[in-house]
Amino acid sequence: MASSHSNAARKKSGSRTKKTSVAVAETSSQNEESAKKSEAVATAKTAASTIQISKKNAGPGKIKLWTDSVKRFLKSVRSEMDRVSWPSWKELQKSTFVVVLTLLLVSGYMGIVDWVFSLIFGTPKTGF
Repeated sequence: MASSHSNAARKKSGSRTKKTSVAVAETSSQNEESAKKSEAVATAKTAASTIQISKKNAGPGKIKLWTDSVKRFLKSVRSEMDRVSWPSWKELQKSTFVVVLTLLLVSGYMGIVDWVFSLIFGTPKTGF
C-alpha cells in the first residue's frame, strides 16, 4: 500500500510540474510577443516624429545653414593647419632615414630568428 500511495503522489506531482512548465512557457512567449509589439510601436512613433521634425526643418534656408557650417569647419581646419609646426626638409630626411633603418634592422632580426627556428625544428609540412 505504501508503494501505491507513493506512486500516486509521484504522478500528481509530475502532472503539476508539467502544468507549471506549460504555464511558464506560455507566459514567457506572451511576454516576448508583447515586448516585440511595444518595440514596434516605439519604432513607429520615433519614425513619425522624425518625419514631422524633418518637415518642419525643410526649406532653402536650412540648406544655406548647412553650407555655412561646412564653410566654418573648413576655415577652422585651415587655421589649425597654419598653427602646425611642420618639420624642415633636413628633419624630415633624418626621420625618414631612422624609420627605414629601424625597419631593415627589425626585419633582418626576424629573418634570422626564423632561419634559426627552421634549422632547429625543421620546415613545417603543410599537406598540400
